[in-house]
Amino acid sequence: MKTDNNVQYTADEISKQLILLCESSTDPWGIKDNESRYLYANKAWFELLNLPANFRLKGRLDSDIPHPSAKFACYFQEHDRQVRETQQSLSSLNIHPYGRRKQIVQPYICEKFPLYNEKGKCIGIIFHSRKCAFFSALQCINGELPNLPVFHSTKKLFSKKELEVIFFALYSLSAKEIAKKLHLSHRTIENTLQKIYRKAGINCLNQLITFCKTKGLDNYIPPQRLPIGSQLIDVGVKFLS
Repeated sequence: MKTDNNVQYTADEISKQLILLCESSTDPWGIKDNESRYLYANKAWFELLNLPANFRLKGRLDSDIPHPSAKFACYFQEHDRQVRETQQSLSSLNIHPYGRRKQIVQPYICEKFPLYNEKGKCIGIIFHSRKCAFFSALQCINGELPNLPVFHSTKKLFSKKELEVIFFALYSLSAKEIAKKLHLSHRTIENTLQKIYRKAGINCLNQLITFCKTKGLDNYIPPQRLPIGSQLIDVGVKFLS
């Protein structure tokens, strides 16, 4: 028997090769049994949920985890059940506060696969989480790589509200459309845009787009605009853009 992060498992439950694969990855990985109880999770999973290194995970359900996502345990367990019964992998989009120390609401893709023993019997599921990258059709045509979204700007130039206006402006929403989204007057949004332009030393939207690409703000997403929750996705059919 071996212990990692106070999670105990036996050779009969999980192969050594599988554990080494999980432990060598910087992505969050974990394993659950047929009752959706945790058998193992790697260091990256502990960090994603901001769990203490000595937290005893084995035998716990998602509802037992001291993390905001525990409120959605019924969805996670339903996904586990579908994987076990169909013996097919599935993916879900999970939007929750994630990260070590300062948790920020952000999207992760969670892929789940059936886990088999040496006799070919399904004994649970193995899951892998990764940051959600955005890849538009135009990026595909231009041969560009997917972009990881940014949820916390290191630039102190703009206020939180200004960053929110920038986000909508980059998607070509008019001042009236942005005002409707933010429940403000269009005059307030126009004034905010002018303030943004002055700070950036520019005078039009096209220059703002170029400025944001240069400063790494073109991938910024206001965390407060993300709907917290979990839903199944078909990554083989749909594109996130």
